[in-house]
Amino acid sequence: MKNLSIAKQYIEKLYSDACTVIEYQEVENPVTHITEFQEVVVYDKVPCKLSFNRFSQSGEGVASSLSFLATIFLSPDLVIKEGSKFVVVKNGKTYELSNSGIPRMGINHQEIQVTTFEGWA
Repeated sequence: MKNLSIAKQYIEKLYSDACTVIEYQEVENPVTHITEFQEVVVYDKVPCKLSFNRFSQSGEGVASSLSFLATIFLSPDLVIKEGSKFVVVKNGKTYELSNSGIPRMGINHQEIQVTTFEGWA
């Protein structure tokens, strides 16, 4: 087990990006005591690696939009729920992304397929 821990530490040193993981949760308003849905930061500025897989363009002309599929590599110690929102900073650029499935767990990392964040479902 010690070797896996060391390998995990070395892999995480390769993570040059940072991400904030956000979930859309029910939160009770302390004043009105009404339950509302709000964005809740679960993890803030954790090291990660954002790797772009594929870009695609939809629409025509000026109104066309660019979306992409990418993979975020994170520590396996983090619990990431389906539908979470990610705010990733890579090379000074900020990306708002969301995952659409269950993370693929490795021994010393997890891989999460993400796409452009379009809003909460």
